[in-house]
Amino acid sequence: MFLMYAVYSCSSYFTPYLTAKVGMDVTEAGMIAIIRTYVMFFLSPIGGYIADKLLKSTLKFYVIGFAVLGLSFMSVMLVPGGPSGKTGAIMVTMITSAIGIMMYGIMWSILNELKIPVAYGGTAVGICSIFAYAPDLFMHTIFGNWIDKFGDIKGYVYIFVCLAVFCAIAMILSIFMAKAAKKIPDYTDSSAE
Repeated sequence: MFLMYAVYSCSSYFTPYLTAKVGMDVTEAGMIAIIRTYVMFFLSPIGGYIADKLLKSTLKFYVIGFAVLGLSFMSVMLVPGGPSGKTGAIMVTMITSAIGIMMYGIMWSILNELKIPVAYGGTAVGICSIFAYAPDLFMHTIFGNWIDKFGDIKGYVYIFVCLAVFCAIAMILSIFMAKAAKKIPDYTDSSAE
């Protein structure tokens, strides 16, 4: 959840990256940010549908989603600078945001998959929230420092590589958690008693 929120929260760095590398004006980049941030929220139920009906597992969706997100963060750096890269940059940032929002929208359903009893749901969410939202405490400071220290283009490269590494770690953790979830007894099932 920490990694999911870090990737979701820090995808906002696409907006200044589009102005710095691709040369979009602030208004244009801002419009894309609004679509990415608010309009894409309507994709959250689609993420839930994919996890519930197609894959039958949030963690399986996370394995696939984090792989795509990691590749997206790496591919945005391959988009050429200037006006020629504008369409490609918009497409990559929109795809990344769409998948990120679908995954973020179902983040808490992992607790159900890990068979946390409903009676402990509030406690579990409270404890997890401390760690899940911790990236807001320091990630933006670190990333801002990288931009100040290494400049616009190189600083953003470090940011996107960092986010891609987060995706790789989250993908591996999701694989392990999915395997572990199969071994956890279902305490909500009366036949398990």
